[in-house]
Amino acid sequence: MRFLPITAYQEDMVAQSADPHTPDAYHLYFTLQWAYRIGSGLRPRLLENVFEKLVARHDSLRLGFVKHKGKWVSIIHEQHPTGLQMIDASAMSRDERDALVNGFAQTPIRAHEGPCFQMHLIRCGDEGDVLLVRAHHAIIDGFGAIILVEDMIKLLVRLPLTGKATTHEEFVNRIARETRTDKDKKIQFWMDRLLPLPEDLNIGRRARGLPPFLPKAMEKTLSLNAILSGKESRELEKLASSSGASAFSLIYVAFSEAICAMADQDEVMICSWLGRQDVWTQNFVGVDNRMVQQIYRRNAYSLLQKAEDVSQQIYDAIQAQPSDVFLPGSPFMDVLEAQNRTLWRFQIHNLLPSARINSSPFGKSLWPGANQKFKLGPFSIERLNFKRDCESRFELSVFTHKTDDGHNANLVADAAAFSAEDLNWISHKLKTVLFG
Repeated sequence: MRFLPITAYQEDMVAQSADPHTPDAYHLYFTLQWAYRIGSGLRPRLLENVFEKLVARHDSLRLGFVKHKGKWVSIIHEQHPTGLQMIDASAMSRDERDALVNGFAQTPIRAHEGPCFQMHLIRCGDEGDVLLVRAHHAIIDGFGAIILVEDMIKLLVRLPLTGKATTHEEFVNRIARETRTDKDKKIQFWMDRLLPLPEDLNIGRRARGLPPFLPKAMEKTLSLNAILSGKESRELEKLASSSGASAFSLIYVAFSEAICAMADQDEVMICSWLGRQDVWTQNFVGVDNRMVQQIYRRNAYSLLQKAEDVSQQIYDAIQAQPSDVFLPGSPFMDVLEAQNRTLWRFQIHNLLPSARINSSPFGKSLWPGANQKFKLGPFSIERLNFKRDCESRFELSVFTHKTDDGHNANLVADAAAFSAEDLNWISHKLKTVLFG
C-alpha cells in the first residue's frame, strides 16, 4: 500500500472528523451534496460508465485517509470502494421515496471512515430517477464540485473531456513547495497585517456571555436569504459596473460597516476565502481552500474608496499565499489562543465560483435553486435542494451569490448568538450603507 501526504488543511479536518466528541452537525456541514431528478430515459449502465470515468479521471474521488505511524496520510484506491450504488424505490409511494432521499441527504460522511465520494441512483419508475451525489469537503471544494458536475454532464451527453486533471499527489507536493517558499516572509506579512488584534466586537456570543465560537461546536444556524430585492441587485450591479469596484467588495464593506455599527466599534477582523489563482488547478477536483483574514477599519472614506481598499488588501493577500499561518500551531494562532480569541466569528464568502459557472456551457444546471428544470440532451433534469440545520461554521456570515438580476446575499448566524431581529437589523444597515 502506497501512502501519500495530505495538506495541513486536510490533516486538521480528518483529525476533527476522527474525534469522537465531534457532533453530527459538523460532519453533515462538511458533506457536500447535489441531487437531480432525471426524467425517464436514463439507462443505469450509462450512469455506471459515467461514474467509472469520473473516478478514473479524478483520483481525489478515490481518496481515503488512514493513520500511519501516528499521522494521518492518504491512500488512492485503485477502484472506488463501492462504485455507483443503485436503489430500487419504484414500488414505494412518492412520500416514501422523498423520505428515502432526504434520509440519505441527512446522513453525514465522516472523512476518516469514507468513502468520501458517493453516488446513488434511486430508481423511481415513471416519475424519473433521483441522482444523489455526495462528497466530503476534505476531498473537494466548491470549485472542484463545479468541475465534477460539469464533467459528469459532459459524459452523460457524450461530449469529450478537455485538459489533463491535476492529481492529488501533484497538488499536495506543489502546495507544500509553495508554502515553504518564503515561509517566514509570509508569516511576518500576516503578523504585521493583523497584530495587534482589534478589540473583539461586543455582539453575538461575546455580548451574551458565551464562549468563543468553534466550528466543531456548531449546531443550528438562522438564515435570512436574498436580502436584496431584484431592484437593489440591479442597482448594485450598476454601481459595480460604473465604478470598477466588484459587487463582492461593496458587500464586504457594507457587511463590515453594519456589524461595527451594531457593536459601536471601529475595527473588526473579517474572514474571506481566495478563489483558485493557478491555471494548473483549473481541472483539479480536490480541495484548495485558502483563508484570508483582514482588519476592516471604519473611516470617513466614500463607499467606493473603501471597496478599493478591500480589493487592494485581497490582492496583497494573494501574494502571501499559500501559507499555513491560519492553521493550528502557527505563531499567529498561538497569539489568538493566548487571548482566548477565534478566527471563526465573521465571514464573507462567495457561495459558488460565479466566474467558473458563468463560463460553463452548462451554467444553468450548476446553480442551486428550487424547482430549476432544464433539458440536458435527451434528459429532463430538475435540481433538488435540501435544507440543513447548520449552514455556516462561523458565528456570522454573509454569502454572496449571483442571480438573474445581479449579486445578492444571504445572512447566516449561529442561532445561539444572534436572533432573527439581529439579522433584520444587520440587513437593513447593510442596505443603507450600499444605497443610502
